Amino acid sequence: MKLPHFMSRRHTIFSVFSDSKIFFINFGILILFFVFLLPFLGRAVSIYHKDAVWRGSVRVEKGIVNDEKYVGTQTAEIARIPDISTFIQSGNVLNLLSVLQDEAKNRKLSGVIVTGDDGVVIARTVMVAERGDYFFDTSPVGRKLANKEETTSIERLMTWPLGIESGRLVKRGEEMVGAVIGTLFLDDAYAKSLKEKYLSEDAEIVFYSNEKGITGTTFDPSLKQILDANLNTGTQWISWIDKGYTFKIGDIDYTAKDFSLKGVEGEIGKAVIFCPLHHTLISSVAGLSAVVLFVIFFVCLRFIRKKDLCKSFFFILFLCSVLVFGVVFSSTVVLLNQNIAMILKTPYTIYNTVLELEPSSGLFDMESEHRIAIRAITGGEAINAVNIELSYDPAKIEINDIITVNSFCDPDLFIEKGVDKQNGKVKIACGVKFPGFLGGAGVVAELGIQPLGESETGLHFGEGTRVLASDGLGTDVLRQTIGGSYQFVESKKALGNTSITVYSPTHPNAERWYGKNTVRFAWRGTEGARYAYSLDKESSSNYLSLNSATKSNETVFSNMADGIYYFHIAEIVNANGKLGAATTKKVMIDTTPPDAPKIAASEPNIAAGQVERVEFSSKDALSGLQKNFYVKFNGGMFLPLASPLIIAYPKGRHTIIVRAFDNAGNYADGSMQINAY
Repeated sequence: MKLPHFMSRRHTIFSVFSDSKIFFINFGILILFFVFLLPFLGRAVSIYHKDAVWRGSVRVEKGIVNDEKYVGTQTAEIARIPDISTFIQSGNVLNLLSVLQDEAKNRKLSGVIVTGDDGVVIARTVMVAERGDYFFDTSPVGRKLANKEETTSIERLMTWPLGIESGRLVKRGEEMVGAVIGTLFLDDAYAKSLKEKYLSEDAEIVFYSNEKGITGTTFDPSLKQILDANLNTGTQWISWIDKGYTFKIGDIDYTAKDFSLKGVEGEIGKAVIFCPLHHTLISSVAGLSAVVLFVIFFVCLRFIRKKDLCKSFFFILFLCSVLVFGVVFSSTVVLLNQNIAMILKTPYTIYNTVLELEPSSGLFDMESEHRIAIRAITGGEAINAVNIELSYDPAKIEINDIITVNSFCDPDLFIEKGVDKQNGKVKIACGVKFPGFLGGAGVVAELGIQPLGESETGLHFGEGTRVLASDGLGTDVLRQTIGGSYQFVESKKALGNTSITVYSPTHPNAERWYGKNTVRFAWRGTEGARYAYSLDKESSSNYLSLNSATKSNETVFSNMADGIYYFHIAEIVNANGKLGAATTKKVMIDTTPPDAPKIAASEPNIAAGQVERVEFSSKDALSGLQKNFYVKFNGGMFLPLASPLIIAYPKGRHTIIVRAFDNAGNYADGSMQINAY
């Protein structure tokens, strides 16, 4: 039987490669091509998919800078409105609030605050009922305004974890009569507006607070639970971006780029841009590009060797091109799938809810009633019941009311809502109808607090405080409670009396442990006065000495050892060194990690598919442990879980890493390997 011309022995690939010299030459060409190409392939792929997200992050960052300028401009214009200074001086709060609400709406600001010349809030458009807090003392922007400096920056706001905040002085002539503070929240709506202006339709934005986690995002709301469970303050996912990780969120792979959100006193969060990775498209382009290069390379070599282009040459070129495409396509896919962080729904119950008071600290006018909100921040789990126990000192404050109008609990499911004024106890129990509360952060209730005099006092969560998951089992998913610390002072005292108001910008909440050993204190008293101060572990101020005399209004202590400290300060009222009334501020420092978690499994070597119980525990000597642990399986994301876990392992070697956090944010890791055969 006669073979077709292109399949005759003379023209088949077998005949070409039957000559060992020709075979090794062609094989050598392939090897040389891959040796030169593959080392650059990974770099090329990395540059390709990082370029888009880098350009997107640059546009968004410039957009935020432009919006900072916009907020600054709008706030300055509000400060120049004649009625503002008139209403500040006359104390006409209702008319002032009416003007502020109109201006905030017309200028598309999230909120506007007005203070008097002493920095005490007169009116605000968000949390309207809350007035009388000392903005100049408790806010970085406020401290700038106290020094007659106008500024705009991104800060942690009283009413939102991240926002653009601009402070402008209100003047009548040359006299400062107050200040206007304009804000723009970094929330879902703002993220969406940035995406529409600066990013493609398939890119996404996440705003992330170093203290509170995600504050705004453009991801679909159906992914909110998954994002909260995985991208939280305990997983350290931000560090994975710099390591070049790809994030698989839902069904889409993303590459990410972050940039810092910096306030007056340092970084407070991140903005993260996610751009999708189109693996098939990128791999196909890489493969086709490699084929074109290979064809040019191969043909040039043949011409250099002065070989005729026989018909078998094109057949060989075709087969080699297919091989080149396949190798490059596959290699690109492998490179793109390296270092993937899987942001997926976990089969385990997430233990990640935090209960906190908002504000958690502050300096307030004792003559006004104040509202303190009890907030639940869910971290990826739906909750359907909350039980709150709070204690306070009834000699220092009185709780007049429990307000539930803004609560996420159903109005007809408040089981208990009472105040024991004699013993200083608050109890609140409420429920949420199916499927539970999924909102991320919401108000359980608000407390109406009336100070009974000048004092510093706290609100403390009790042992009976619980948050139950909507899982049909009533699982307590509470990770941490954060109480509050508040100072109440007589109006105007901060500007003209021998008593002093003192505040710590670094450690504001006296009832909270901090993992920072550099402490800053700032105070205000009589202008030009001299002060004596000390920092020790004695709650009494009997040890104040003139050796520390200063005219400054702030001081910093560095490299402090762990423990509870008391800062005492008093004005030196005459030349003989007589001291006025002393003011004391407590701070709590814990920089020591807890003990490395101990992990116990029923058997380290098990059959594949066998169910095993894994338990873990740790201890912390000072601030105490948070209630949950963070667990990572085989290099995945840390998830907030509780001991014990029931796990069925597939075949192979598995690594479990357990991370324990204390209440100051320090952590320690423990690990264990399980072999499933």
